[in-house]
Amino acid sequence: MIVHPAARAWQQLQPGNPPVSIDAVRFPHWKRSKTQIYRLTGCAPGAHAVIAKHAPAAKLDVERRVYMQILGPAGMDLPHCYGHVADPDGLSGWLFLEEVRGAGYSEDDSRHRLLASAWLGKMHTATSGMRSAAAHLPPVTLDRYWDDIDLARGSISRHGRHRDRTDADRLSLAAADRLLECFARRRAAVDDLWNRAPHCLVHGDFFGKNAVVDERGAAPRVRVLDWASSGWGVPMDDLAELDMTVYGAHAATLWEDFGEERLLLLARIGSALRAVACLEAFAAVPCEGFRDVTEDIVYYVARLQASADQLGW
Repeated sequence: MIVHPAARAWQQLQPGNPPVSIDAVRFPHWKRSKTQIYRLTGCAPGAHAVIAKHAPAAKLDVERRVYMQILGPAGMDLPHCYGHVADPDGLSGWLFLEEVRGAGYSEDDSRHRLLASAWLGKMHTATSGMRSAAAHLPPVTLDRYWDDIDLARGSISRHGRHRDRTDADRLSLAAADRLLECFARRRAAVDDLWNRAPHCLVHGDFFGKNAVVDERGAAPRVRVLDWASSGWGVPMDDLAELDMTVYGAHAATLWEDFGEERLLLLARIGSALRAVACLEAFAAVPCEGFRDVTEDIVYYVARLQASADQLGW
């Protein structure tokens, strides 16, 4: 009998509790990822399933630290982490988490935004003094955002030259390139703002796919997932599309020396550079997969244009 690798790893943590069933969680076919995710049922207390993530060791090490050594001891509400199992080669491994249920987080839902704004404000403040965490997390630097701009422009140029592009495609891609060039020219101003800002734990990928709003209890709560992109630095990306009044009420001590006006500007730039990161991800698909992401590219071009207008850039 062949035992699934996820079941074999799980039983190293929970001997005698094999899963009843294992289902693969599928990514979009155009998305390339070294992470594999499985849903294990019938092997944990209660009615919830277990999510098994198989990924390179460096990625899992960051997530494991966040769940078990940083946010868990700080009292933040997180999915339960059952533990980590390394593969024999040490190059990859498994992380086992409680499956959380609820509605996917939506920036367009005001209730969701209020919950996320409060949660992130508490999290940023709680972690800002954790110097030991800073030593064990990858640094979040502005270089990654400027790299996103360069990579996105390269992919957009490649798509624009493809013979199958329509006139509408080329207009959208040209608009994206112009906006990306506009933001690249603002690097010195963004660098200056960044260098004045406080540091803390940064989630770095706070999207609908990585947060769930659970309304089953007495009060709704946001459950935050997937810390593989997290690190230590300025939480500019996390501030994107939040309710800054609610966020500020929960993070006032963190930003008191930075100032309210600068914080609002940082959040607006965060919204812009999040749109940049999304453009980079969708524009990076192979040319044959372009049709699958056209609407996404158009959407994030519009979001980037809205940010540029709001910033007066």
